[in-house]
Amino acid sequence: MLQHKRIRFPNTSLCKPFYLLPALVLTGCLASNPLQIPDEEWAMMNTSQRQSAYEKQAELDKARAIRQAEQARWQRKQDALQAAQAAEQAQQQAWRLEQRRQSAVYGEVVQCVVEQAALWARKIWRPMSPFSFEVMAGERLELPLQAKDRRYHKQISVSLDRSGQRLQLCSDYSDHCNTMVATTRELKQGRRQEIGLNSTVRGMMRCDLKPLPRYRY
Repeated sequence: MLQHKRIRFPNTSLCKPFYLLPALVLTGCLASNPLQIPDEEWAMMNTSQRQSAYEKQAELDKARAIRQAEQARWQRKQDALQAAQAAEQAQQQAWRLEQRRQSAVYGEVVQCVVEQAALWARKIWRPMSPFSFEVMAGERLELPLQAKDRRYHKQISVSLDRSGQRLQLCSDYSDHCNTMVATTRELKQGRRQEIGLNSTVRGMMRCDLKPLPRYRY
């Protein structure tokens, strides 16, 4: 003999619709009561009181939205101001650096070429075209790198101390650095050194002193 199971439907008495402001009409269960009114107190309120609570909550929500919008506008202005200041500082620094380059003497600027280069990307070394850079004593610069297929990019920092005899290449993706230490005479003749920055770049680097028009041989 078949037994008929009695199907229980969920109690929907707690999901009664309320007639609210046009923008706040609810047709399902309330996630929470307006103004954080406890359920016990809410159950004892009449329609007019509930309507008033929703209106008050709507006013608070609108005021909060206005404050958030004003704060967002203020933050955008601050970000724009900081960006403009940073751009101005970078421009001034570039101008000072250019002035230094124009007045540099022989031995203050080192030029380097990196051959047999490879860029580490997606767990393999990817071929790179030879690349070059020049750096002045006391200068630090960011050097962008890219694989030969132009699909992968990375960046390293290059710095030369004020003596012009200590060149350092550092990865922006690890704490690993390569350092070349050479005397002015060695750099004048040209110095070669293999570089290998973890998870960034490797190759054979050759550096020498950049000839300047003012230098008298």
